[in-house]
Amino acid sequence: MKIGFGLIGLGRHGTRYAESLKEIEGAQLIAVCRRDLSRAEEFASSWGAKRAYADYGRLIRDREVDAVIVVTPNSTHMEIAIEAAEHRKHVLVEKPIARSSEEAERMISVARRNGINLTVGHTFRYHPITLESVKHLGEIGEVYLTSMCKRQQRSTGWRLDPEEHGGAIMDIGIHLFDLTRYILRERPTSVQCKAKHVLGLGVEDSFGAILELSKERLAILDASACSNSRTDKMEFVGVEGHLSADRYMRELQLVLGDKRQRIPLVGPDATLHLLLGDFVRSIMEGRESPISGEDGLEAIRIAEACHRSSDGNCKVTL
Repeated sequence: MKIGFGLIGLGRHGTRYAESLKEIEGAQLIAVCRRDLSRAEEFASSWGAKRAYADYGRLIRDREVDAVIVVTPNSTHMEIAIEAAEHRKHVLVEKPIARSSEEAERMISVARRNGINLTVGHTFRYHPITLESVKHLGEIGEVYLTSMCKRQQRSTGWRLDPEEHGGAIMDIGIHLFDLTRYILRERPTSVQCKAKHVLGLGVEDSFGAILELSKERLAILDASACSNSRTDKMEFVGVEGHLSADRYMRELQLVLGDKRQRIPLVGPDATLHLLLGDFVRSIMEGRESPISGEDGLEAIRIAEACHRSSDGNCKVTL
């Protein structure tokens, strides 16, 4: 048995999905979609898809397509995902799941009503920086302080459009919001955030946020898209020791008393194939999504709270 995939959105990230699908046993790229049909046909020829469409509705109605991957601007996620779900196609949508919690809730409701698997592309759950941190977290005792940062180059294209909600909070911070919940197994109770427009663009390109958790826990997060380089780090402080991880230095440091241990981050930096493998298996085995629509919704709710906090210069309760 093979799951037939339709890929909507053939930009740089869409190409990554096409490439990753080739690694997945039980997956086959059936159709691709781009508004420019000639470019869609060229893409289909390059990646072995059977058909190309300029209209995503036709791709969704393709009888050989069992699941749809949505790699398009944020403003289109909801309408595409809902139409796919109404046609009983499983859906993997790139993060953020939608532009707002209201849009995400509609997507989740339609997916649930039609019994399809809705998965969100929070691929950093599969990255070695996350897996190794989770593996060693118990060694440092109860964690009371967490710090995460993700800083990268200037954003371009639709990510600078306020209508797409593509600023640093939703486009980059969304990873950190999801990882905070996933690693610490807690939902924030309040948020204090300050967003900045360092480059004077249409959307915020930098922010810092304090997330208050239960049991006297804090998470301090920052992200930006106004640098000429990249940084991606996590640090966890527990009552027994410290744990820090650096994506680009490819190492984790475990500090227990006077002992310091360096642990290499072993595993791929690109993790789409790991998410896709889980997605395919969840469909074949009839089990829940590896990263559910509800997971995507929770990350959106934190992002919205950050915007409200920054705009109102206030603490926002979740």
